[in-house]
Amino acid sequence: MITSTCRIRTARPDDLDALMVLEQGFDADRISRRSMRRLLQRPSALIRVIDADTDHPTLVATLILLTRSNSRAARIYSLIVDTTQRGHGLAAGLVDDACHLAALAGCDRICLEVAADNVAALALYQKLAFQPQRELPGYYDGRDGLRLCRGL
Repeated sequence: MITSTCRIRTARPDDLDALMVLEQGFDADRISRRSMRRLLQRPSALIRVIDADTDHPTLVATLILLTRSNSRAARIYSLIVDTTQRGHGLAAGLVDDACHLAALAGCDRICLEVAADNVAALALYQKLAFQPQRELPGYYDGRDGLRLCRGL
């Protein structure tokens, strides 16, 4: 659960090192430091983060939301919650925040891709009203993926 002292905020350039630490939570298909730096600078990319609820803030979760001026669909490009912080509603809070921001940007749906064998992520997205739209054979380094979308 997101507490009153654990707020969602927009990432800053000085969050780059902490974002890269979180990125290590992925087994494969990680965002490079160079790409993350570019995403932090792109107007069409919004990186939202949650700091740890401690005296020494470190990032415990992040979501990257992409929009395009010629599209009514926003895309969740990445969602990571530190393994020690899972099960506390951080991912759901970030997705709800992303949906709100996408709607404010004029989008009518939000989509994402997920590995077809990522049972935990699929359960989360189903709980958050995402529906399968398309199978993506070999999408993740040979592993199958799914495109999921949710109306706003």
